[in-house]
Amino acid sequence: MITTRKARADDAEDILEYSRIIGGETDNLSFGPEGVSLTLLQEQEFLEATYANPKQLYLVAYDGNKLAGAVTLATSNKPRMEHRAELGISVRKKWWGKGLGTRLMEEAIAYARDVAHLEMITLTVNTSNVRAIELYRKFGFTRFATFTNHSKIGGVYADCDLMSLKL
Repeated sequence: MITTRKARADDAEDILEYSRIIGGETDNLSFGPEGVSLTLLQEQEFLEATYANPKQLYLVAYDGNKLAGAVTLATSNKPRMEHRAELGISVRKKWWGKGLGTRLMEEAIAYARDVAHLEMITLTVNTSNVRAIELYRKFGFTRFATFTNHSKIGGVYADCDLMSLKL
C-alpha cells in the first residue's frame, strides 16, 4: 500500500539513495546514477526549508519503507514570479504504469491550487518521454516551447518540451 506525505529532514538519506536509483533507471532526469549533488546535511536543510514554506512542496510516496516516487513544486521568492511553481516528478521503474504518477500529480495540483494558491505550474520534459507527456496532457498541461539541445547524455543531445498548466 502506497502512502504519501510531505518530506521531512529525516527522509534525506532515503531521498539521496532514491535519486541514485532512479538516475540509473532512466535518461529522462537531469541527473544520472550519481544522483543529486547534495550532501546529507544539504539535503536535510533543503527539506526543512521546503517543509516550512507553504508555497513549496516535496511530497514522497512510500511503499512500506521503500521510497517509490516523489513530486516537487518549487516556487520563486521573487514577487513577480511567486504566482507559479516548477513541477518535478519521478517514480521508480517498479511502479511505472501502476497509477502512482497520476496520484502524485493529483496531489501536487491540489496542493498548488488549494494550499499554495498558485496560478500556474510549469515543467520541463524530454520530448522523447511520451509516457510522461501523456500524463501531463491528461491533467491539462500544454506545450508552449521546445528547448533544443537542452541536455546531453552520452554525447547525444536531447530536446525538452516546456509545458504549463493554468490553475
